Amino acid sequence: MIATKNKEPNVSLETWTPAKAQEALRHNTKNRRLQNKVVERFANEMKLGEWRANGESIKFDASGRFIDGQHRLNAIVKSGRTLDLVTVRDLPAEDSTFATIDVGTKRTTGAIIGMTGVKSGSAIASIIRFYKQVNAASWHHYTPTTQQILSAYQNESEKWNEITTRAWSIRNIIRKPPYGAFAYLAMSRSIDSFNLFHESLKTGAGLEFDSPILALRNYLLNGNARRRSNNEAVRLCEFNACVKAWNHWRSGNKRQSIKANETKPNLDLI
Repeated sequence: MIATKNKEPNVSLETWTPAKAQEALRHNTKNRRLQNKVVERFANEMKLGEWRANGESIKFDASGRFIDGQHRLNAIVKSGRTLDLVTVRDLPAEDSTFATIDVGTKRTTGAIIGMTGVKSGSAIASIIRFYKQVNAASWHHYTPTTQQILSAYQNESEKWNEITTRAWSIRNIIRKPPYGAFAYLAMSRSIDSFNLFHESLKTGAGLEFDSPILALRNYLLNGNARRRSNNEAVRLCEFNACVKAWNHWRSGNKRQSIKANETKPNLDLI
């Protein structure tokens, strides 16, 4: 019996239309489970013209089975966009090929920010992401793209670095994303007022029993927000509680307790 020689892999730049991507996905029989949030993010970047090829390819084995790139092809279908992507065909039709795919992971937004030399890239990215989410019209369903987060950081890097430092310093009381988003808005109203608010919340020193800042501090330390059913609700409650306490404090109101809702973001800082 004469052994059949394996084909050499063929690498080329192929144009992928939504129809072509849909057809290829029909042969997606052994890929990992689809992550819908990843598809949504990729599709959004494609719609906005922010998608950037990073060298990752669409892969097929010698039998025609689709083995890598399902998130990119699903995003093409969802976005309705046509893209040119590096495509590799005729890879060995063996399960061992599958084991070597996707070992490396895509650089996170935080990792990209970290490449600029800052140490808190992941924290900065998470704060900007949450800030953009609460400012979106449909915040529950909005996920900013990598490029949108990077652009926001590049435009105001010093401010975001300062905000992240403040958020880190108070992380034992409140999560970094909601506090960072609140800090951005509060600093835009008054730097001096925010500095006083921040130090008072962090230390609790010198606060009267009916101070809105003390009420906020107790609310956060008692874990009232954290009893909510999911992280999204927790972050929103913590953010809204900060805004409510800030507004009462700036208005000279007295408060012994703070309540916050998880329905929608409150962006009306005074």
